[in-house]
Amino acid sequence: MNLNVLYIHGASYRNALRKILLVMKIAIFLMMISAIAISAKSLAQRVTLDEKNASLQRILREIRQQTGYDFVYGEDVVSAAGPVSIRVKNIGIEHTMQLLFDGRAIAYSIEDRTILLTRKERSTDRKKQIDFRGRVLNERKEGLAGVTIKVSDGSKSTISGADGSFELRSIDENLSISFSYIGYQTKNVPANSLDRVIVLETSNSKLDEVQIQAYGITSQRLGTGDIGTLKSAAIEKQPVINPLQAIQGRIAGVEISQETGMPGSAFKVQIRGQNSIANGSDPLYVVDGVPYTMDLLITQGQGLLGGNSQGTAGNALNYLNIGEIESIDVLKDADATSIYGSRGANGVILITTKKGKAGPLTARLNISGGFSKVPGKLDLLNTQEYIQMRTEALANDNITPDNSNAYDILLYDKTRNTDWQEEIIGKDASFSKAQLSLSGGNETTQYTVGSFYSRQGTVFRGDFSDVNKGLNFNIGSHSADSKFSMMLSGSYLISASKLPGGDLTRYIFLPPNAPDMVKPDNSLNYTNIPVNYVSFLRKSFARAVNNLVGNVALAYQVMPGLEIRTSMGYTNISLNETLLTPGTAINQALIAFIPRTATFTDNKSSSWIIEPQINYSRTYGAHKIALLAGMSFQSNDAEGEILNAYGFTSDNQLLNPQAAPNLEVRNQANSYRYAAGFTRLNYNYSDKFILNLSARRDGSSRFGAERRFSNFASVGSAYLFSQEKFIRDGLPWLSFGKLRASYGITGNDQISDYRYMTLYSNYFSSYQGVRGLTPDNLANPELAWEKTGKSEIGLDLGFFKDRIILSANYYRNRSSNQLLAYPLSSVTGFESIDVNFGAKVENRGLEFSLTTKNISKEHFSWQTSLNLSSRRNRLVQFDELASSSYASYLIIGQPVYIGKSYDYAGVNPATGLYEFYTSDGSKSSTPSPTTDRTYLFDRTPDFSGGLTNSITYHRFDLDFTFQFVKQQGSITPFAIPGVLNGNQPSSVLDRWQKPGDPATVQKFTTVFGSDAYNSYMIYQGSSGLLTDASFIRLKNLSLGYSLPEKFLKKIGVGQTRLSLQGQNLLTITGYKGRDPENQSFTNLPPLFTMTAGLQVTF
Repeated sequence: MNLNVLYIHGASYRNALRKILLVMKIAIFLMMISAIAISAKSLAQRVTLDEKNASLQRILREIRQQTGYDFVYGEDVVSAAGPVSIRVKNIGIEHTMQLLFDGRAIAYSIEDRTILLTRKERSTDRKKQIDFRGRVLNERKEGLAGVTIKVSDGSKSTISGADGSFELRSIDENLSISFSYIGYQTKNVPANSLDRVIVLETSNSKLDEVQIQAYGITSQRLGTGDIGTLKSAAIEKQPVINPLQAIQGRIAGVEISQETGMPGSAFKVQIRGQNSIANGSDPLYVVDGVPYTMDLLITQGQGLLGGNSQGTAGNALNYLNIGEIESIDVLKDADATSIYGSRGANGVILITTKKGKAGPLTARLNISGGFSKVPGKLDLLNTQEYIQMRTEALANDNITPDNSNAYDILLYDKTRNTDWQEEIIGKDASFSKAQLSLSGGNETTQYTVGSFYSRQGTVFRGDFSDVNKGLNFNIGSHSADSKFSMMLSGSYLISASKLPGGDLTRYIFLPPNAPDMVKPDNSLNYTNIPVNYVSFLRKSFARAVNNLVGNVALAYQVMPGLEIRTSMGYTNISLNETLLTPGTAINQALIAFIPRTATFTDNKSSSWIIEPQINYSRTYGAHKIALLAGMSFQSNDAEGEILNAYGFTSDNQLLNPQAAPNLEVRNQANSYRYAAGFTRLNYNYSDKFILNLSARRDGSSRFGAERRFSNFASVGSAYLFSQEKFIRDGLPWLSFGKLRASYGITGNDQISDYRYMTLYSNYFSSYQGVRGLTPDNLANPELAWEKTGKSEIGLDLGFFKDRIILSANYYRNRSSNQLLAYPLSSVTGFESIDVNFGAKVENRGLEFSLTTKNISKEHFSWQTSLNLSSRRNRLVQFDELASSSYASYLIIGQPVYIGKSYDYAGVNPATGLYEFYTSDGSKSSTPSPTTDRTYLFDRTPDFSGGLTNSITYHRFDLDFTFQFVKQQGSITPFAIPGVLNGNQPSSVLDRWQKPGDPATVQKFTTVFGSDAYNSYMIYQGSSGLLTDASFIRLKNLSLGYSLPEKFLKKIGVGQTRLSLQGQNLLTITGYKGRDPENQSFTNLPPLFTMTAGLQVTF
């Protein structure tokens, strides 16, 4: 069985794409129809009854079955009713109630989809007042604090205390009491009920899922902000190490691409586009309330792992234990992000780890193992075709082949046909993960402790791998009266990577008849081999990382509704790297001129944060107010050093830099300080009107004393119109409807430290043994924040008891005060100075999310989630752009990452050279770089999203996600077709050979500087290399089977599940390069992965 990822190209791709899109449309339509059909019966409001002398309970059960309305009543109502006879046909619920209770001592009231029945008061009766005291618990019998408790007539309300206790004084015993809390089903209880311990059940509606927001929790039902959430159940079903991989295709508005398929590689992440022209667009990452360090000062390996503009290779989220993540919440709009002030402009990703739960000691073991491999192969020239290309190129250039310019066709074995793709990147990479966690506790103290291990191999030949292992814990405890609580969490991870000295993917373009790279004596073969890729396998790149993340939260309830809290966090990450070039990796003929080298990196970064807070919440009848006020103090310190030692006389000395006669040192140290005060006010009227106000004042050491502080604020509002009686009665199929809007200002401080100061560095040479200083940066104390104004309007709808949930959002973000380099005259000694430009960048877009419960039966369920987003970026304003150096690549009204290229016109049938349209519309093979780069291209995706299905049948479960992107991309070729030592895709065979030939590829050439060479270099900067890079990818798939409990009990084991999981299994694309995600010939693509796993609970 071939487990390679399937790639579908060309016309077959377009046909397949049309068919798949059609199937998706039909599937979504059928899912909605099926959900409607299944729900229609239960939600119809028409009632048909034909009963005689029946009990009231029987009548009410029948009405509930036909309409879906719930009834709340006491025993006194049943005794007052007596036998009931009723005969009605297809009438409304209100009319049914009138006929049912006409002439009876029973009153009814309809609230939402609940009907409260009480005995009618006689005119001579006095209403009895009672006190209602009790306690609210969750399903694990733990007290729930902050539960909203309201009397049905709106006269009184309260909030449960730290242990879930509450009291309502002097209320009418004939009324009912409602209990509501985020993530739980609202419960109504008659005031005269004898049961005063109220147990709330977890809500099954996605609208009531708990969402983590800044300094608190909310839900999609009651939230005013735009938050996307991914729970642990979805994360655990993916064979991935980095949390960013788990998000791909799952949350609207979040674009994530993996830069390379190497273990520990970097990712590019954007939430709703690029706000800054030249500075960072990465989101803020927060782990259990602690900002997480993503950048280290000095690292190696960017060419191997990818990285960011700050020089950091890889991605720091690789050093978290993904198995202990409870949820990932992505904050997108101003209402959700502005409370993070200067750090929230590019969105915020909150990572929350798992907490302990009360109960007996429980052990959970999760192990999996499998393999990864490069998906598919490029169709490259074979030996015969390669020799034909080279021979033709030499003939085109009028060059006679000899042993110096054509050794690949004269000296190489013409019968040899090596598949270098298989040889270099064709190995199966091992993949394994194991996690063991222990959890338990009692009512006052809960804990979880875990350990984990993961290992990823590489597709290169050799013993290369990336290994992570570590420990994590979480302890939560509170006093007997629940007034004082404490939460302590932490994780420690050790990562050890051993990788080759470079990404070898580029060497798959070696001539197919090239000889063996290694001689029989194990030395490298450099006979007519300019670059031997095995030298990179003999180089050693090793990285060791230690990552500590800790957090403690202390809280004390001063009085019901008033809590003081302090959160303190600490992170410490250290990184050590070695890159060794031994003599065995060097051409022995040049060993006297190419030294053995060893490069050592020592990098440390630590941060602490303290955030004292006050929370106050109070309910006044239908009015609920929640107030948060706090401060934030943060400190980051980082230092890094790279030591380059060279000239060793032996490979055995490479790890001892003192043995090298030559040493070069480069170091850097940064400190960052941050302080802020923040507040948030949330007002909720009867869960119908919600207003959220937040403000923050930030101070950052990255700006001068006069510009160090700035203010940020937002307002968010929501109107739950489904709470209106006319909506409930007129649109009974609409179970939920909310209109929300927000606006606010956030900031961006993602610039290097000290840019407002004059900076110096050591001069590269010395004078009389003393090295001087050279200025690097010119001071500008007026540097100020980039600010982003975010506005959004959203609509959330639920149909048929929330079996269908639709969310639609329109947003517009405008970022101003752009920080850019202002060019200076060379007489100043500086090329530029950093200043704030009067430039404004806009991102606007639409996002849609749809969730349907297609089938919900005891032994069969099927749920579907679809997200779709489309955005546009443009430069709205740039003062005096025409006279600035930025006019060469920025255009007002166009995206900030617009590309200007030559407009490709095809191959000239007479000359065989590529041609391009000039500014006057004519064609030329030598267009002007100043006037003829007229073609504009935008790589912003037209739209992107994902489709996820979750199916359970008895003990089987199946989950799979398709990620799709509609975008334009480019192809970067490895070499000019025809040059020495450069194989090509087979598509180059459609080349020009003689005058009059129609062709898509110009004539082959082998001479640098020839007309064909020059036109090809222009072609590389033209629209000819632009192509459709759209794709549909089966991003992940999980198939599981849970073993029967009866069998497991016999062997003393709890829940046990067997699973198969896959990642990047199938890609349908018309892209002509290797992979449409990272669009690179020289980097590994994201790998196909398949694993088998076992999850056991003891």
